[in-house]
Amino acid sequence: DNVGDNVGDCAGMAADLFESYAVTLVAALILGKAGFGDMGLVYPLIVPAIGILTAILGIFLTRLRASDKSAMNAINRSFYLSAVISAALVGLATYTYLPSTFSALSGLDAAFKADITVNPRTLAFGAVLIGIVLAAAIQMLTGFFTEVGKRPVNDVAASSKTGPATVILAGVSVGFESAVYSAILIAAGVYGAFLLGGGTIVLSLFAVALAGCGLLTTVGVIVAMDTFGPISDNAQGIAEMSGDVKGEGAKILTSLDAVGNTTKAITKGIAIATAVLAATALFGAFTDAIKNSVLEAGKTIADQALQFQGVLDVADPRNLVGLIIGASVVFLFSGLAINAVSRAAGAVVMEVRNQFQLHPGIMKGTEKPEYGRVVDICTRDSLRE
Repeated sequence: DNVGDNVGDCAGMAADLFESYAVTLVAALILGKAGFGDMGLVYPLIVPAIGILTAILGIFLTRLRASDKSAMNAINRSFYLSAVISAALVGLATYTYLPSTFSALSGLDAAFKADITVNPRTLAFGAVLIGIVLAAAIQMLTGFFTEVGKRPVNDVAASSKTGPATVILAGVSVGFESAVYSAILIAAGVYGAFLLGGGTIVLSLFAVALAGCGLLTTVGVIVAMDTFGPISDNAQGIAEMSGDVKGEGAKILTSLDAVGNTTKAITKGIAIATAVLAATALFGAFTDAIKNSVLEAGKTIADQALQFQGVLDVADPRNLVGLIIGASVVFLFSGLAINAVSRAAGAVVMEVRNQFQLHPGIMKGTEKPEYGRVVDICTRDSLRE
């Protein structure tokens, strides 16, 4: 178990985030050259460089205060502080490095620059800021669904009163529900970045890629948070195997283990968000490369039949947002249905236990159960839910 935690949550998550990091950066460089010219090749590198500095600051800002109820408070504080510092430094770098008009950008076609009215600084900083805010929003949302003391966790814990089956039902329903809100947040981030392009598809896709870079400015703190999980879990595992840790020490280790499970869930959510942004940006980079190759060959898009009437273009972020929201609806109604079954099943179990307690003859066969009460519960809950 200890080795598995190290492999899955340390090495595995680091590899996952590295892939998202590299893919997002490559897509941003390709689209940056097409949308911002020569400066578009440098700016996407500035953003993660700032992220490295803020990650170092974020680690040193992790200090437990006397007022903190759990270690999660200190971890959240360091994450949010590093995110705010990242946003401030990126804003400073953006308004220092990039010009205020597209006409001042080098390496772009004159006709392309003449049609653009968007401020390059506003587009770039707005996109990166969307990514940073998205990371913070996913942190808050995942924490709400997984932290000890929050309503979802308390509801799942309360369902254990009626047996393991209702615990599984309650846990699955909460998981489905949390996935819906995460998908909506990611879709909102993609669409918000898309709108910054001002109707120019290349700039919109570049904004999506920059949003991914902005999300990854906190990747250093994210990896540290993820590593906290296996460390606390292994500490508790070693303590249990030794049999020497009891009382207050065992309670502290259990609390840290619970916090570690929350941090692991948060990092997985952010990793999924970066993968979605990276995939969207790569779609755009791929289609842009094909269009440029076709034009260099002296052909047109229509000649090569690369666009067909009625085909759903997944390179358009608006279509991808619709697909994400549509897929999340399935999880929403599935979670609501399972949660309804869990509540009804719990009520039936409590009624059966109550009848066994009040009428001991039921188990001996000398009394008949009150079937009507159980039927009433099932009928009432099915109509209400």
